[in-house]
Amino acid sequence: TWSDFISDGLVEVTAQNAYNNTTPITDYKMGKILYTNISIAGGGGFPATAGTLITNTLKKENGYYYQQFRAYNSRDVYERYVKVDGTWSPWELLAKRRTIVTDPLDIPEIPAQSHTDLTIDCSSIANLDYKRNIIVNPNQPLNSGFTYIAWVHNLTSVRLRIINYSNAAKKPNTVPWIVSQI
Repeated sequence: TWSDFISDGLVEVTAQNAYNNTTPITDYKMGKILYTNISIAGGGGFPATAGTLITNTLKKENGYYYQQFRAYNSRDVYERYVKVDGTWSPWELLAKRRTIVTDPLDIPEIPAQSHTDLTIDCSSIANLDYKRNIIVNPNQPLNSGFTYIAWVHNLTSVRLRIINYSNAAKKPNTVPWIVSQI
């Protein structure tokens, strides 16, 4: 069984909007991890209008301090750090994952040593970003003799190339595909 949780005093929850986007690192408690809920009223300058600000001041030296901002009602996570000169770096989006699962794709027979290209509609993933990675996978393994690659085609679609590397014409199995942008 688990024992009771005992705080080591390193983590603190501060008052809502206790800090703002321009608060210098010298105004934060040192040697702590601070959680601050930022409301819409206090969200000016942050990467999103509201969210949770996590400030890490455990290592008491510029270059080690950092903040994460977890946007409210979203999976978006931003991070910045205190530069050696004591100023904040710009916010950078760390994690944003958007995923769709297609209906099963009925791919026609592909000649030996050839390929076919398909376009997958990703309009439900608002504006695919050419600067971010995509992951495209079948929801179950393809039958033997096939491989695939995928790339962002435009702001609303991904191109999927199914390659038949066998010595015979074959039809890939019909499976749903998972498209994620991270």
